Amino acid sequence: MIKPVLKTALAVLPDKLRRKVEITGASLSNTLENWWLPGYRVEGELGGDGGRATLLYFGDLPQYNQWSHHFFTERTDASYVGKFRWIDAVRRKNNIPDYDLALFPVNPLTEPISVKMGWHIIPLYVSCVLDLTDTTENLIRSQTFKQQVKAIRAKNYQIRELSADSDLEDFYHKMLLPTIKERHGEVAFTSGLESLKSLLQEGRFFGLYRDTEWIAGRIVCPEGLDELRLAVVGWKNGDEKLLREGVVTAILVKTIDWARSAGFKRINLGSSIPFINDGPLNAKLRWKAKISMPQTQSVSEELQGVGGFVGADFKIASNAGRAILRKAPLLEKHGRTLRVIGWESSIKPEFRHQFDLGMEWVDLAAARNRNGAYNSDSRKETQ
Repeated sequence: MIKPVLKTALAVLPDKLRRKVEITGASLSNTLENWWLPGYRVEGELGGDGGRATLLYFGDLPQYNQWSHHFFTERTDASYVGKFRWIDAVRRKNNIPDYDLALFPVNPLTEPISVKMGWHIIPLYVSCVLDLTDTTENLIRSQTFKQQVKAIRAKNYQIRELSADSDLEDFYHKMLLPTIKERHGEVAFTSGLESLKSLLQEGRFFGLYRDTEWIAGRIVCPEGLDELRLAVVGWKNGDEKLLREGVVTAILVKTIDWARSAGFKRINLGSSIPFINDGPLNAKLRWKAKISMPQTQSVSEELQGVGGFVGADFKIASNAGRAILRKAPLLEKHGRTLRVIGWESSIKPEFRHQFDLGMEWVDLAAARNRNGAYNSDSRKETQ
């Protein structure tokens, strides 16, 4: 009874005020749900001169597995170390175990106190958005990649819209799952078949054909009137040979052509983890795409995206803490924008376009005070 009354009350508010009330309410609910957080310790070798590191995770976010996989040279298992109040975690008090990197979930309500306590706000994922008002060829950054796209266009690839349930089931079992297993192994998590069916309530399902052979599939979903989001992609048996032959680029080029003809002005190339040396992210940055952070949005009258970030605390005083940032610079939310943070890390060529768009590269090594200690209030931004 209360919920319908609240919805009615919110409906009469101005859009901006209603949005603010909805986000505050969802954040408060998220904070209460995560007041007590399970803690997990993961230890492993970083490789190189990084030595052995300890990661401490608060909460049960499935994305944590990707962090462990990204940093450590071998598979590692998490060990449960107890339950902790989120306020103790953010203040690093009351028997919080030692760590080189700690992560815990944040929302718009807990983010300000986390920043004040020196935590970095990291998106669980980022998106790459491409402006379709220009030609496809002009959206490509490198001459080499332009030649690859030209060669792909010369081949007999065709894209067809599919709708049969049997086609979706074949795609899921024979393309999507094998692709995920081959590309990401056991650390990956994916939607089930029913979730794909739910996506198709508003989305479209395309198959890529080479002559008469169906070799890949993709689901796309509209985001408003002007933007199309690439949801999932998979290819036949997850075959590495098809990948080398450019199947992912082929279905993307064909999807871009379709999206432009359908009147879309932007295309979201999909989500990637926030590490700037992540292969799938760098593949998307071969295009002149702009990286964007998670946004809150209403889906089926439910607000989503409130929990799209984690707080990260790097123990800069430890060799392992510095090595983590040196090995894997990552994207940080800074106010309303994203920037890259690292430790004496080199700037990757794939990110040059992001700098042209105004993104900053922050070397945390430059934020050390005269005694060589890290001072979170004196971060110096450098490029």
